[in-house]
Amino acid sequence: ARIAMPINSSKLSMLLEGNVIQDGSRNALVDVFKIEPTPLQDALEMLADLLPEQVPGDGFGAIHWSRYFADIHGSSLSPEALLERVCGRITEVMPLEFAAEPGVPECANEGSTLTAAIPGRGHIQVRVEEREPTSVTLATLEGHPLAGLVRLDVRKADAGVRFSVQIAAQPANLMDWIAIRAFGEIMQSAN
Repeated sequence: ARIAMPINSSKLSMLLEGNVIQDGSRNALVDVFKIEPTPLQDALEMLADLLPEQVPGDGFGAIHWSRYFADIHGSSLSPEALLERVCGRITEVMPLEFAAEPGVPECANEGSTLTAAIPGRGHIQVRVEEREPTSVTLATLEGHPLAGLVRLDVRKADAGVRFSVQIAAQPANLMDWIAIRAFGEIMQSAN
C-alpha cells in the first residue's frame, strides 16, 4: 500500500521559489482586485481586539478567588504614582513573561491587549478593561483555559501604600476543568 504524502514535488518547488512579492513588483491583490493588503502584525492586533472577554461566570465549575497584598512602608510614591509606574512597566513587574510576542503592547493602558507566556500552558491574552487612578482590571480573552479577572489596586495604608492583587478565575470549559484538576492548580499557584 502506498502512503499519501502531504507534499509533492510541485508543492516543494513552490516552497523553494518563495512567496514574497519583491519591492517594486506588481501585486495582483492591489492591481486586479483593488484590495489593500493588511500587514500580519496589524491583522493580529485587530483580531485580538475583536476577541470577546472570558470572565468568571462564562466558565465551568466553581470560581476560585485569590487575594494577595503587600503593605509598602516609607514609599516615596503616592498610590496613584505607584500604579502608574506598575502599569507603565507591567511586562517587567508581572510574574509571567508578558510581551511574549514581538510587537505587543508593554504598558497596561485601557483597551490594550497584552500577551503573556504561562509555563506549561502557552500564550494567553488579557485585555485591560478598566484603568482608574488607583486600580486596573484585566480580563482573559476567549481561548484561554481560564475565564478570569485580575484587579490591581493601590490605596493609602498606615504609613505607606497597600498594593493588592485580586484574582477571580474558573476553568473555561469541562476539558479545562479536568486538566486544571489533574495538574493545573499546582502550576497556577506557582505562577
